Amino acid sequence: MVSAEAQRFADMVRQAPRMAELPLAAQRTAGEHAEDLSATPEGITYETVADGGVAGVWAQASGPAPTSTVLYLFGGGHVITSPRSRHKFAGHLARALDARVLLLD
Repeated sequence: MVSAEAQRFADMVRQAPRMAELPLAAQRTAGEHAEDLSATPEGITYETVADGGVAGVWAQASGPAPTSTVLYLFGGGHVITSPRSRHKFAGHLARALDARVLLLD
């Protein structure tokens, strides 16, 4: 059985305008709020980096050094969203994979 919360969310998604039908500025605004309804991962640090012309954000769980590194190339062609709009997912990924995660800017 689907929860009432899941049903409300599904209804909201069905009623929302499709991204491709929105003007680019509206797509960018919507993209920056993509994670608004998701949980914030606990114990994650974020570090903005810029080195040799490459900028981004590292997400890493606190505690022992991670065992791997992930390059997270989020969707939107780096036109509609930004690393800031993908912090939560990168944090969850870092925790689940025991990795540090780089979101390129």
